[in-house]
Amino acid sequence: MYDSSTDRILPSSERTLVSLDGTLYFSYVTKEDETSYACSLSLSSTQSGHYGPFFRLNVPVSQEAPFAPRIDSNQPQVFPENPVIGSTVYLECFAYGNPIPIYKWTRVDGRRVSKKAVLMQHGRILRFDHAEVTDTGRYKCSAGNSLGVAVREVTLSIRAPPVIVVPLSDLLLGSDTEFALECPLSTMDSHSTVEWFKDAKPIVPLLMPSDQRRRFHVHQTKLYVNSTVISDTGVYQCVVSNEIGLAYSSAYVQVQDSPPAFPRQSMPRKIFAVNGSSVSIPCLYHASPRGHSRWADAGGAKLPHKGRVRDQHGVLVVENILHDDGGYFFCTAHNRHGKAHYQVELVVVDKAQVRVESTDSAATPDEMNVSCSVEVDCGNASECPEAFFKWTFDNRSLNSLPGLRFKTKVSASEKISKPQRISCYSLYGEDSVDVMPRPSVPAPLALKVEQDQNVVRLAWRRPNTHRDIRNHAVSGEADTSGGYLVELRTKVDRQWRPAPREVVAESESQRVTLSDLAPNTLYQFRVRSVDSTTMGDPSVPTTWVKTPPAPPTEAVAGLKWKALDNTTLLVEWEPIETSHQSGEHLRYRLSWSLDKEAEQDAASHERNFLAHYVDTKTPQAVVHLNATNECRMVVFSVRPINDQGAGLVSTDTVAFMNHQGEPRRVSFTNATVLNSSHVSFSWEWEKTSHCGGSHAVQLTCTSTSSEDGQLSVTISAEFSEWILGGLSANTNYECVLRSVNGEENYGDYSSPIEITTKQQPPSEAPSINKLSLRTTESDLGYTTVIEWSAIPFPQGNTTDPEKGYKIFVYVSETASEAVVLTMPIARLSNPDRPSARLDGLRLMYMYTIQVRSLSSSYWNLFCYALDISVAA
Repeated sequence: MYDSSTDRILPSSERTLVSLDGTLYFSYVTKEDETSYACSLSLSSTQSGHYGPFFRLNVPVSQEAPFAPRIDSNQPQVFPENPVIGSTVYLECFAYGNPIPIYKWTRVDGRRVSKKAVLMQHGRILRFDHAEVTDTGRYKCSAGNSLGVAVREVTLSIRAPPVIVVPLSDLLLGSDTEFALECPLSTMDSHSTVEWFKDAKPIVPLLMPSDQRRRFHVHQTKLYVNSTVISDTGVYQCVVSNEIGLAYSSAYVQVQDSPPAFPRQSMPRKIFAVNGSSVSIPCLYHASPRGHSRWADAGGAKLPHKGRVRDQHGVLVVENILHDDGGYFFCTAHNRHGKAHYQVELVVVDKAQVRVESTDSAATPDEMNVSCSVEVDCGNASECPEAFFKWTFDNRSLNSLPGLRFKTKVSASEKISKPQRISCYSLYGEDSVDVMPRPSVPAPLALKVEQDQNVVRLAWRRPNTHRDIRNHAVSGEADTSGGYLVELRTKVDRQWRPAPREVVAESESQRVTLSDLAPNTLYQFRVRSVDSTTMGDPSVPTTWVKTPPAPPTEAVAGLKWKALDNTTLLVEWEPIETSHQSGEHLRYRLSWSLDKEAEQDAASHERNFLAHYVDTKTPQAVVHLNATNECRMVVFSVRPINDQGAGLVSTDTVAFMNHQGEPRRVSFTNATVLNSSHVSFSWEWEKTSHCGGSHAVQLTCTSTSSEDGQLSVTISAEFSEWILGGLSANTNYECVLRSVNGEENYGDYSSPIEITTKQQPPSEAPSINKLSLRTTESDLGYTTVIEWSAIPFPQGNTTDPEKGYKIFVYVSETASEAVVLTMPIARLSNPDRPSARLDGLRLMYMYTIQVRSLSSSYWNLFCYALDISVAA
């Protein structure tokens, strides 16, 4: 603030800077700066502020004379002093000078300043949002004007949680050995605190007994344990922490004594080697402690450590293999707890013959089939070693696959006139073959197109280098003796396809006539030359040719109708030409006639339009008829029409209707009582005449014990079953059905059916009172006993198996399906204090248990769920 006013805030400018630490800087002062100033401090955390007393700045002489920049002794600065990763960091720099200096920030190490860094306050502040560890480094502030440049540096260190460079890994070792665990940290984490734990208990050698203290040693990030014992087995964890956060890593160390053993599949029983090659066979086994291994020949003599056939630190090495080297070798592994043997058979085979065969059965001149195979006599096919093929094309490597065949495609740019070499390499040898690409079939020239209404004629000229073609195939399938292949595409579908046989009307040596093409469609054509084995390049496509529009070619299908009332019909059908129209302004004409008119039309052998019609653009229409008391038959059909004419007429559809209709009769087929308030009913309709119909069915149930106990519901005729609710418990009802056609046109009542609802279920939910863990009678295990509060059940048969309780047991709190146990009242030893024994619950598992009462197949509410953890 300035001028002794709390309302006047000093604005930021190129000459002045209010530092983030509250210091007010002037690049140079003038007489206008001579006034009173005060510092204002606002606290966002308490939403309050304070300001100090005003003081006066005296400027005896203005600094009008130019001078070179000079950076303040307290600059540059870092705010906050100890920034952490993810926070906002400010680098501030201020220099005195006239003219006002221009600021520039760079990194001393030559790297570019982060793109996320933002310059503020005329370049004097460099802000880092969401600071990262990569922003750490030394920064240089340069302030310059026309008289010179001032430079000073500042170091930015971003504090971050510690990072363990290499996590711990599990160990398996024997007793009376030693091991070391290390949690290496990055250099910036050198001041972090490292703690070690075993099975969640801290490892502090000073607090251990004297005999244990000598075995454990912690040095910086390493833990050393010597003279191991079986009890050292456990989970070891290092926890690294600093002021920002922590990191941890765990490993399972198992101290176990076991003699050597050769696991299955660890080593092959038989190894194949090519005569003249070299082989190395390691001796792989499990043992704790590790122990030693030696190789011996079939006679039991130990192999030397030097020579062509030798034992090199537990690895059998055979160089320049001879046929005499074949046979059995034995690996013996031993430690202080025992020893084990393993037998390996070395089979020496001659260099296999590799055959490369080229075939000329390719479909185009751009393709050629080359196969590579090897023959190895290995006795059992399952023991044959993989050949590992590798291919090269003119000394350029192709992708290799571990199989007997490989397929690749050579691009057209690699067509050359000289032979090309294809080589096949395998584990057993190599071979190659020189191939010559077949000459391509030249494309037809000067393709012309003529159009006459719905007919398109194509003509072309044969190139001079064209081979003799006796049969000219112009269908979708090229004739094996040679010819031409006509291809076409549309403006909508740009993919070239062979012309179907049905559109080829005439074909000559170099001319084709096409008909029956889709109307109102843009076509483009081209021609290929083909022979018995190859297909030539296509000719230049023709210009776009549009076929003339025509009447609709599709017939309407899927007619269906629905009576909206006694005089109105809704007719619907499937639309046609949804993706492409044969002509402009497609519409539909719905025609209909009444029964007498239909008889007159039937007397004629010709198909005439029906007596009445209506045009519509949508695949539906509403037909309004005069009211009548008689049964009336309506015959209707639909014909598509566009500006070019009418299409095919759909199949006639017949509808029957009258003024009121004849209500259909309905009768019960089944009634099932579900519980105390719901009953399931099903029914069926009796056959009737064409004009008979019903819109709905009315279901009415009347209580035989009370006058006002009646329940009625009207159901759509589309349904044949219904569950009726809202009935009274333990009550007799008489139920009837009758059909409904219109508002007041009811049919006759069906034969009544009597039902009796079940008793009212319990209104209270049981509560679990006690849960205990007890030993079994044989003292060989544990069982869980659960007790809950008794629920007053309605009076009735106490031996009813559907009256009692059910217990739901969920394994863990996330289980979706429960194990359900049924406890009828008749099976309870004391119904006033119900309890049950739950066998089979496993120790240290979390279970959720619920109890629910049941009365005549009707459930009440669950009790509150109880989560338990079974412990010994």
